[in-house]
Amino acid sequence: MKSQNKGTAFRKWSRIIHRDLSFFFAGMILIYAISGIVMNHRDSINPHYTVTRTEYKITEDLSDKSKVNEKMILTLLEPLGEAGNFTKYYYPEPDLVPIVIDDEWIEKIKEKQPEFRDEKLERYKKEFGLPDYDAEIITGHKKFADLFEATTEICKKPKKVSNWIMGEIIRLLKENEMDPEDIKFSPVNLAKVIELADSGAINSTVAKEVFEEVFKHDIDPDKYVEEKGLKTVNDAGELQTVVEQVIRDNPQSVEDYRNGKEKAIGFLVGQTMKAMKGKANPGMVNKILKELL
Repeated sequence: MKSQNKGTAFRKWSRIIHRDLSFFFAGMILIYAISGIVMNHRDSINPHYTVTRTEYKITEDLSDKSKVNEKMILTLLEPLGEAGNFTKYYYPEPDLVPIVIDDEWIEKIKEKQPEFRDEKLERYKKEFGLPDYDAEIITGHKKFADLFEATTEICKKPKKVSNWIMGEIIRLLKENEMDPEDIKFSPVNLAKVIELADSGAINSTVAKEVFEEVFKHDIDPDKYVEEKGLKTVNDAGELQTVVEQVIRDNPQSVEDYRNGKEKAIGFLVGQTMKAMKGKANPGMVNKILKELL
């Protein structure tokens, strides 16, 4: 019976202590919350609350650490009415070497800073005349931007360089599941492919074939074209011989063309290109076909 009474008393006092502590901490939290609100909104609660800034020029020499003491600091704070707020003071470290940075040095550092993407984007559109979409893609990756600028510097044909990046380079990257960082070929060899195609030394089909080798192995396009005999055939006599054979082999297409089906000549041009292994000059082939038909 006595043990049961002790247990009942313990539970009773536990409840009382738990209740009182709950009231105490709840009150503390409420006081903390109200004080926080008052501190954060004291300027609106007190219409006379203001913040003033006063500039005070110090004439005393504070460079000597040994002469700086609490009395001196209090003397400096007295005119400002801040002597009562003194807690600690700071002074220049006499053992540190002064560093003076002039404007010329700052400008040199600025010139060495990398160009921001937004700046590069605008420059590509204004300086090179690139379309918005092309400029967005090329400036979106440092490797593309570096390749574009380096190749353009060599061949001076920014739009052609842009077309190759947006076309063949991105296509081959996707097909090979590669990232732009994986590009290994040099801007020099890309510029050579562009020059070969632009000069008519190779046609667009051959140019793509050559570039695939450049992309994979960074070969010299000039040597590759020479070794593989890929230069465009511009010899009218040789082309005419092949065209005549194509005409004999495709009488139906010839008849269709003569009956007004203009698209038929495209098939004959394709057959001639196939017979010439892609090395014929398409413009000359088209001209010879029209003359013979």
